Amino acid sequence: MKWLIYLLVLLNLSLFAWHYRADSGEPPSHEALPADVQRLVLLREQRESSEASQWCYSLGPLKETGQVEALAQRLQQWEIHSWQRKSQEAGRKGYWVILPPLPSRGEARAAVERLKAKNIEDYFLIATGDKANGVSLGVFSSFEAAHRRINQLAKLGFDAIWEEVRLPVDEYWLDWLRDSGDISAEQLTRLRQDYPDLKKVERACQPPQ
Repeated sequence: MKWLIYLLVLLNLSLFAWHYRADSGEPPSHEALPADVQRLVLLREQRESSEASQWCYSLGPLKETGQVEALAQRLQQWEIHSWQRKSQEAGRKGYWVILPPLPSRGEARAAVERLKAKNIEDYFLIATGDKANGVSLGVFSSFEAAHRRINQLAKLGFDAIWEEVRLPVDEYWLDWLRDSGDISAEQLTRLRQDYPDLKKVERACQPPQ
């Protein structure tokens, strides 16, 4: 009988110990990874890390390549190694001469044939957009030049109109990696004596290969 009592006591002690470990909230231990095992890096994490490191300072905008070369030499003297970047911004006003859109593509093509018969050059048929089936007859930098074109077409029997548009203007910037150095506020002030509209900005960039 005694052995049965001892067995019940031992069983109760085992159950108590098991419940205590389960309720203690201690997280299961994990074996440390070997030192030569590399951490898995998601592609998104790798791309974000790469992009975050590619930041540049930019100086500009400049209108002439000669200005760009002179400014690059000034930066070189301050041990700033830059590269040139060209962008286009909507700049000066322009005037677009067109034949208004016709009801069908066939009528538009017929208008083109009439233009060819009258020895009119510099045109193209507009295929898409709100001017589809119209005919472009040139973009002019002055109002007077656009009206001369319209008057020329009117004498040949074409009812052309004009619309104001913005013409793209080339701008040049000098970029360099932000991590490679910077210019001081005093240096920037000195540069603006020769380039009054000069701005310095930070931007995400892709250095030339």
